[in-house]
Amino acid sequence: MEKLTLLQKKIIKKQASKIVVYRKSIRLFIYDMWRLKPQPIKPEYQERMDEIEKATFKEFERLKKTVKAEWYGVCDEGEGGAPNFWRWDSFKKGFRAMASERVSSRLQNA
Repeated sequence: MEKLTLLQKKIIKKQASKIVVYRKSIRLFIYDMWRLKPQPIKPEYQERMDEIEKATFKEFERLKKTVKAEWYGVCDEGEGGAPNFWRWDSFKKGFRAMASERVSSRLQNA
């Protein structure tokens, strides 16, 4: 078995520390991997979301089912009180970061 060089050890240590950070912040992981930023949550739900994001796996699995679209946007009612469409405070097309310029320009004009 080969011995690791000093540079290889530094790289492994840096990657391990990044994994620890990612475990604490799923949003940072998503941003670093895909350059996506989530829809901002309404202030009245922020404390609850912080609690959910910090939960361990089993607790997270249970709590994630409590997150509702209402935490992020407003549903305008259609005819007869049926949900019509969602209005979001901020919407950024996430694929723009990864798409080619041709595709990005089409998304921008959509």
